[in-house]
Amino acid sequence: EVEQQVEAEWLEWLDASANGDAEAQKHELGDLLFSITELGRRKGIKASEALDLATLRFLRRFARMEELAREQGRDFTELSLDDKDELWNAAKAEETAASADKA
Repeated sequence: EVEQQVEAEWLEWLDASANGDAEAQKHELGDLLFSITELGRRKGIKASEALDLATLRFLRRFARMEELAREQGRDFTELSLDDKDELWNAAKAEETAASADKA
């Protein structure tokens, strides 16, 4: 049932987003976050621990993005969002491949 609540909140957020209503988006995002936190709690996952792990992954990947840019002789601060997305995907792919090699 909690999975259905998460889905319902996601759909409500999409509706608010499509309408461009910033206050409604904020409201629905809060509801969505609360529902996801409840889903984790019911699965025995602490939201703070999951967020800590996600933050560490983000920081590791971001550092690798900057490193890849340097290796390519590019100034990270001058890259377009598309270029940064490419670097992000490369860093994520490296991380995924390294995890698969360990398994």
